[in-house]
Amino acid sequence: MTAVLCRHFGLKHIAIAEDIASDTFLKASEHWAVNGVPENPEAWLYTVAKNKTKDYFRRLSVLETKIRTELCSEAMRLTLLLTEDPLTNPPKTHALLALMCFQSSRLGARTNASGESVLFGEQDKTLWDASLIQRGNYYLVNATDGNEISKYHLEAGVAYWHTTAGEHKWPHILQLYNQLVLMEYSPVTALNRGFALAQVYGNEKAIREVEKLNLTGNTYYHQLLGYLYADTNRTQSIEHYVKAIWLTRSDPEKQTLKTALKQLRA
Repeated sequence: MTAVLCRHFGLKHIAIAEDIASDTFLKASEHWAVNGVPENPEAWLYTVAKNKTKDYFRRLSVLETKIRTELCSEAMRLTLLLTEDPLTNPPKTHALLALMCFQSSRLGARTNASGESVLFGEQDKTLWDASLIQRGNYYLVNATDGNEISKYHLEAGVAYWHTTAGEHKWPHILQLYNQLVLMEYSPVTALNRGFALAQVYGNEKAIREVEKLNLTGNTYYHQLLGYLYADTNRTQSIEHYVKAIWLTRSDPEKQTLKTALKQLRA
């Protein structure tokens, strides 16, 4: 049972899997003493252990959403203080504050009840914080007071377009990522540009561009290629998702990838 649970947690969390297995047998000893041994004891044990695992991830998700919300709130509070002093109040400070508001607005929708990460396109938009989005719009407008364009302006622009509906936003997002890559290159920015490229020009062109990056040790590189190959080459897609699962250190992310892999294999 511990081995089966480790498929959910990973071997590095074997202690948690052992605890859940122990709790499961404790519950069995209490329940069976009163109600008798069920017809299929093994199935009963695995069902209880599976439910306990889901409960664990659910509690973990709630706590993590709360370590993120509080941290983001404090970061925004400190950045807001910067806007109150002329020496620390350039347009890029407002752009940074806008970015924080946009990103924080989606915290409640980033994980589901089982603790799995929810991809942006699959998030329940009714869970987004509309008041934070409005504040983000306000600070983004303030950030245009001047001729300076910083990376915060570009990142906040991307975050803004993500709050809008419709396919018309993707050319704007791609243009912003093109500028970001030139201004300050990073693997994450390059991969995000690859996704935007797929939305504008299709997966085939995006695959060619992303593979040129050759970020074989990066889980997000394989996640993106797994997504891009899903409709045309299932074998390639599965290979990339398997590599992404092996590389990621995030348990919620690992669960999301395993779900995608299961759907592909089905």
